[in-house]
Amino acid sequence: EYVERVENARTRTCYEGTLKKVEEFGGNVMFEDLTRRWLGEFEGWLRAKGLAVNSRSIHLRNVRAVLYAAMDDEVTAIPNPFRKFKVKSRKESATYPLTVEQMRALMEFECGREAVMIARDVFMASFYLMGINMADLYALKRGERCRYERRKTHKMYDAALQPEAAELARRYEDGERMFNWWRRYATLGNFTRQVNKNLKVVGKAIGVEGLHTYHARHTWATMARGLGVPKDVIAECLGHSSGDVTEIYARFDTR
Repeated sequence: EYVERVENARTRTCYEGTLKKVEEFGGNVMFEDLTRRWLGEFEGWLRAKGLAVNSRSIHLRNVRAVLYAAMDDEVTAIPNPFRKFKVKSRKESATYPLTVEQMRALMEFECGREAVMIARDVFMASFYLMGINMADLYALKRGERCRYERRKTHKMYDAALQPEAAELARRYEDGERMFNWWRRYATLGNFTRQVNKNLKVVGKAIGVEGLHTYHARHTWATMARGLGVPKDVIAECLGHSSGDVTEIYARFDTR
């Protein structure tokens, strides 16, 4: 029933995956079965299945979200098993931010393939717009400011278009959206796949293997943090509800 409340399709799929894991581990689990011991055994079972710490934490957080919703709806009144059970997660992502030198090389990169240059510009647009993700960038409406409702959280954003972002909007001018990439790539999935495919070409040229759109988010957050922007402000810009999630994105440059 909780899954049906979730509007985002990818998030729904994530919860459905957790449900399958719970059923595989414990069958028809009742709320009364959710004890601290059950959570520990479930986590151990996930570890034995080969799931990394962040993957295990996703399933445990999903179980917690469903339980808390049931408590709020007064479906169950069991003692909270998460009160003394810590959901572990790795605080850093494998997606490392680019250095200033790598960003300069990316900005100066040129080649004769249009699709590759579009990928480079998509990356830069995400960086210029505070790490905006691909779904929101793809659907971003035309305007003098960057105004949108984040697809994942439904939170509203309204940010100024800095000169570099405005220049990209002029380069890819469109009568309906901020950028005309949606006319070239008919679906969000195709847009994201093709951009990431072509970013590998850019990454190889500038010395960043496996360059991905997520690098733009991580790089913006890390550079903002290095310039003294408070973590809660970075979290707000990235659309994170928790500063703990922001820790995965924003790192101190200790060089």
